Amino acid sequence: MLNSYCTKRIVLLTVSSLLFIMTGCEKEIAVQTQPWEPTSVQTLKAEEIAQRYAIDELGISETQLSRMKTEMTSWKKDGTSLIYMQFFDPIHFPNWENIAGVRGGFPAYFTISIDVESGCVIDHYASPQ
Repeated sequence: MLNSYCTKRIVLLTVSSLLFIMTGCEKEIAVQTQPWEPTSVQTLKAEEIAQRYAIDELGISETQLSRMKTEMTSWKKDGTSLIYMQFFDPIHFPNWENIAGVRGGFPAYFTISIDVESGCVIDHYASPQ
């Protein structure tokens, strides 16, 4: 159930600068982001949250998830620590380390964004096309 991962969703867009749109809000908020390096504990927490979400909400099997490769990007927005994780199935994406992003590809490719402090999944991308 989405509520167990939080109902707040933030969609990251790129249009000359980063914009965050709060779902349910009627206004767009232009924000400045800054790089941030999570601790190993924060990284493990985010991975655990993302993996549980992938299984429970996206229907990824534990077998498939166990072979997937993950690429992580992190930043701070208004003091909030965010982690964006891309999941690649190396059977379908053997050169996954050289891919910046994929359009479509689910279930062999998907992304999950996490607010580290709250433990909330704030967004995901899982489109087959």
